[in-house]
Amino acid sequence: MATMKGILLIAAFCLAGTTQAQECDSLPGLEEILRPGAVLLLGEIHGTRQGPEMVAKVVCQALSSGINVSVGLEIPITEQESLDNYFDRQLNDSSRADLIGGDFWQRDYQDGRASQAMLALIEKLKEFSIGQENDLHLFFLDDPNSERGRDWFMANRIAQEVASHPGQLVVTLTGNVHSQLITGNAISEDYEPMGYLVSQMVQETNIISLDMVYTGGTAWVDANGYRPGVITIGGKPDAVGEPIELSGNSGHRYFGLYRVGQIEASRPAKEL
Repeated sequence: MATMKGILLIAAFCLAGTTQAQECDSLPGLEEILRPGAVLLLGEIHGTRQGPEMVAKVVCQALSSGINVSVGLEIPITEQESLDNYFDRQLNDSSRADLIGGDFWQRDYQDGRASQAMLALIEKLKEFSIGQENDLHLFFLDDPNSERGRDWFMANRIAQEVASHPGQLVVTLTGNVHSQLITGNAISEDYEPMGYLVSQMVQETNIISLDMVYTGGTAWVDANGYRPGVITIGGKPDAVGEPIELSGNSGHRYFGLYRVGQIEASRPAKEL
């Protein structure tokens, strides 16, 4: 049985009594963001290696700085038990196959979230948990069947995590539409994204949302107007510069951006 079964369904990965620190490269500008008690919302385009890899870099730098971290991923909570089992040290026979055996990972429709890069991120976080004196939690955010909508559900999960682990840095990876800090999108001016709802639920918390920008490349896409598979995507005008850029301005969709260079498609994990 998994060890963490409360309402948050959070997997705790800390190994007591260990002191080994993570060794990782520091990203310029990130030290201004990584603060205990802050919420960092990373927006991405699904189906690339670069989004999950950025999360790994952020977590590594935070842990090496002595900061406790919670990581939330845009994966359905129905997969949480498999995740908990994968990280449960008493279940040594829990394997990668068990982790990705659920419907979300194996379904025909693949929108890029159940990618090989996302699987690699989860495996990397498990590596981080070994020999780490700081707490590292991983929790899944999504419920596509929520009566109040996916964005509200994900925001509420984050708010619960903030309340349950005061002083913990919370890092999330979602589609960049969800991580917006203001209302409205191309479809509806009334749309309330996850980032905006989080800011309403935990107003006393420092919330920073960063959008991913890139010079172009490829992504795995299965969406309206596209056949499932790898597509070519053009670059963005502000894709060249420092890895992290903060605008510091309120009232914008994002607090800043993170640059990843060229993006590379990551295929579904079930193909492994």
